[in-house]
Amino acid sequence: MERESFEDQEVADLLNQYFISIKVDREERPDIDTIYMD
Repeated sequence: MERESFEDQEVADLLNQYFISIKVDREERPDIDTIYMD
């Protein structure tokens, strides 16, 4: 996602305007991964 979304300036601008983007290590936080990936 980082390479596909955040390098596209139009997508990055849209995300920055409407969201607070964070990166979560799914191996370090499987509880968060389960919430958003299931």
